[in-house]
Amino acid sequence: MSTLAAALLSLLPRAVADEPPPETDIYVVDLDPKSRRVGKPHNVTPRRGYDNQPAFLLDDSALLFVAAEGAGPTDVFRFDFATGVTTQVTATPEAEFSPTPLASGFSVVRVGAPTGDTEAYTESQGLWRYDGADKIPLFPAIRRVGYHTWLDERHVALVIVGPTASPPHALVMVDVATGVQTPLAPDVGRSLGHTPDGKRVSFVDKHVADRWTVSAIAAGETATELIATPPLPDRDSAVDPSEDFCWLPDGSLLMAVGTRLLRWDGASGGAWVQLAAFPELRGDIKRIAVSHDGRRIAFVLQTPVPMPEVPHTTRGEAP
Repeated sequence: MSTLAAALLSLLPRAVADEPPPETDIYVVDLDPKSRRVGKPHNVTPRRGYDNQPAFLLDDSALLFVAAEGAGPTDVFRFDFATGVTTQVTATPEAEFSPTPLASGFSVVRVGAPTGDTEAYTESQGLWRYDGADKIPLFPAIRRVGYHTWLDERHVALVIVGPTASPPHALVMVDVATGVQTPLAPDVGRSLGHTPDGKRVSFVDKHVADRWTVSAIAAGETATELIATPPLPDRDSAVDPSEDFCWLPDGSLLMAVGTRLLRWDGASGGAWVQLAAFPELRGDIKRIAVSHDGRRIAFVLQTPVPMPEVPHTTRGEAP
């Protein structure tokens, strides 16, 4: 395994860091917002390799995502819905993750090489803005950025990767104008969003190991609000607990268990109800994104890769 792949794998909650990384593909399904009927899944990345972290453009015309082959760095790609064509957006020696569309360009977590023998790759993880011409570091002094979401043009929430190979990772809010950080939560997952009212950051709170919650908090608040308890797999199932979520335009929440999409209607104490099931798919649904008009769902299907019979290079996953 390459040094970069090992470093990136160390940021994940994986039991064994040198396991071969899973195959990942991005699927898109149509959704009728009124009837909630879900169409058949369509694989928009039908190839061997790592394809992950889908995000809809603000006009819903395309998806941004990251992809890599072998042990090379990840780059940003774009899938256009009208043409069905995938275009490579970046081709840099650095690795890019978590592309997030903005009104002009997109923001991305960029991972560069260490600048010294004692520096880890995580020290080079920073938030950048790509606008088509320039690549601009937004907060050069803030390192170890793992994930991010924009609350508004002035505030961005960052997950700061912990100092060891294992969580906890901390959630902070950053004022774009001043660069001032406000701590929000000490032990969070990788999935971020904002509540339907647009005022608070939503995240998976992991500070109680056996009771994760989808929670929310705003800068200036001293306590998190419980939004929902993630759905759990069957007791004897090998499926991992859910930690990826997204909000629908109607204020409901989506998560997944195995290859099932589950919906919580936003009512306090409400139950998770199956929105769709895809028994024809092999693997687990991970990251989820919904178009701004609520008519498409994109999700990542993670499929374990069998151990190879001959040596080969492996690739790292997202920080």
